[in-house]
Amino acid sequence: MRRPPCRVAAEATGSVPPVKDLLVGLVVGALDAVDPERLVADRIADWQPNGRLVVLAIGKAAVPMLRSARSALDVDEALAVAPACLDEPDCREASHPIPDESSESAGRAVLEIARSSAGASVLVMLSGGASSLCEVPVDGLWLDDLAEVSVRLLRCGAPIDRVNDVRSGLSAFKAGGLGGALVDAREVRVLALSDVVGSSPATIGSGPTVAHPFDPEGTIGLAESCGAGLPQGLADRLRRATAPTRASFPVEVLADGRVLADAVVEVALAAGLDAKVGEVLVGEASRTARRLATGAAAGLTVHAGETTVTVVGEAPGGRNQEAALAAAEVLAGTDGVFVALGSDGVDGTTDAAGAAVDGGTWAEIEAMGLDPGALLAANDAHRALDAVGALIRTGPTGTNVADVWVVWR
Repeated sequence: MRRPPCRVAAEATGSVPPVKDLLVGLVVGALDAVDPERLVADRIADWQPNGRLVVLAIGKAAVPMLRSARSALDVDEALAVAPACLDEPDCREASHPIPDESSESAGRAVLEIARSSAGASVLVMLSGGASSLCEVPVDGLWLDDLAEVSVRLLRCGAPIDRVNDVRSGLSAFKAGGLGGALVDAREVRVLALSDVVGSSPATIGSGPTVAHPFDPEGTIGLAESCGAGLPQGLADRLRRATAPTRASFPVEVLADGRVLADAVVEVALAAGLDAKVGEVLVGEASRTARRLATGAAAGLTVHAGETTVTVVGEAPGGRNQEAALAAAEVLAGTDGVFVALGSDGVDGTTDAAGAAVDGGTWAEIEAMGLDPGALLAANDAHRALDAVGALIRTGPTGTNVADVWVVWR
């Protein structure tokens, strides 16, 4: 896949310091290691499906994954569900990160094709965003119920695996719901590009082909433990809901954040830098970024994973931008550099993928008449970083393996 050009905004501060340019270039260049078209092509190169072939691709990488399958195989029927269809004719656009009517319509369309696949070979391809893009509530619930729960979970900073666990308990598509619709297929193969820490097949896309028992009380308790208890009316409807039919199929994980981290290190070593892979990213974005930026060893340390943000306002957000601004505070006056990038090219509800900061960024923001501490507390890192040209804008990259951070000391 040809990567979109990386643009680091620099209107307010002039040219970006060379070390930041170098590090941003390393990270964006390493995205080729998680190119979904190549990964799919490599995995299915020797596959010979039996009979009629149906392809279902769901997620932010759905379109390139489907295109790769079409290039390698004789596809009889196909449907991709993605945030943007990019001129792919067999594609439906749906909502992310909160499901809406387009998500339910897409989910029902996928289930209809799956149920009609008796005797066919089916290739299911999942990538980040699938949880929101395809949704069908269990009988007895409404889509608005699921959207409300998603909003509550995301705003309270629940880890994505817990968010997906709760979503699964409300869904007839997730937790093996799609698998249940595929039980009469001759052959089912599931490929996944993972954007979740640990790459558990039950968590990627909320496990549409990984069966989990329908457990209303467990789902209610899990939501409460995440700080997003279900409204009483929804909880009561869930207890009366009809259990969906669910089934499991093996999931082949093509790549995840660790693959991207390894690729960044490989590119950095080739460039003559001292580089190593660090820890998996979890926890609150700002707190984790401060700790990693403060404690980094000399050289380049690369981290991959997915952090969370507890939302307090209505700013556009972005966990990578929040992390970068928090790192800028602890790096102030040092020679350190911190780069945070969402591998899909989208961070929060902004037009940026992340940001690159160094020891002068915090003071530059203050010199613009802004209070970076107050903006960080209000989840408005985007405004602060945009003012000093620290944002990284790649546009959608066509892949999604969560986030990668690099720290240079």
